[in-house]
Amino acid sequence: MLPLPLEDPMSSLLQMPRFWKDSTNYKARLDSISTWDGGQLQDRLRAAEEDPDKEEEKLVDPWALAVVKSRSNFLEDGRYAMTPILDMLNHDASITTKARILKEPSKGFQKDNNSETTTLQHNGPALELSVLNHSFKAGDEIFMSYGDLTNLDTLCDYGFVSENNPANVECLSVRLILSPDPILVAVLADGTIAPESLASLRRVLASASDLEGKDKQQLSDFMTPLSDSNELEVVSFLASEFDVSAKDARRGALEAATVRQDKLVTTYLSSRAVVFEKGIETILQKYPDLEYC
Repeated sequence: MLPLPLEDPMSSLLQMPRFWKDSTNYKARLDSISTWDGGQLQDRLRAAEEDPDKEEEKLVDPWALAVVKSRSNFLEDGRYAMTPILDMLNHDASITTKARILKEPSKGFQKDNNSETTTLQHNGPALELSVLNHSFKAGDEIFMSYGDLTNLDTLCDYGFVSENNPANVECLSVRLILSPDPILVAVLADGTIAPESLASLRRVLASASDLEGKDKQQLSDFMTPLSDSNELEVVSFLASEFDVSAKDARRGALEAATVRQDKLVTTYLSSRAVVFEKGIETILQKYPDLEYC
């Protein structure tokens, strides 16, 4: 069951943003997202196009490349495997999945309290898929995990996003006069702010007294709070930036839902807003009286 050619407007591969800029019907979708997600999708697509390690990908058929990219399984030994039938299983980030190559012919069924492994009879190498911490009843849809992928990852590589993705991470680039380069701030699905993001802002916003005994070239020197005033300045700035990003994402999601009835964009932007709103909640738990604008 391979996807339709890219020339067919019903091709499932057209859900992948890599094909949007070349399609009149989908360019508006790309432009809309770029307006409301802080340019994160555009930056990802631009980085992929400029990656020198992927120059050879421009020489192959884009339909074939997209099929392989979206339907292959990455194995622990660093190899990829094409797995017909298994590639039809949908993604669920809450399910732990492991895979390995079996080189010897075998058959059988093995089950314990924590995992369920099914190995079908085969005459040559085969892929064994193990699903941990989950069981399925007869008639249930079987899911597997494609890995700890963010919504931006699954959007770019598979053409879908999850409304409640425990592996999601949302990012924004912030610019400060004191910093020559933009600072990337990452927020996890539960609202946790990446320690490296906090460290970068502490370093940029540090006063002369905060910097005493610190090496500005070593980010590790800024992984813990420098002073009460510095930390308050950092979280106030972050809360303000999160608020703007969340509101932008909400506006974009509303536009996608009401104007274009675009569920993919609506889910992508709504989920982004939720993560930044949780980031604000995380800050307010420690600083309940924090004022920001």
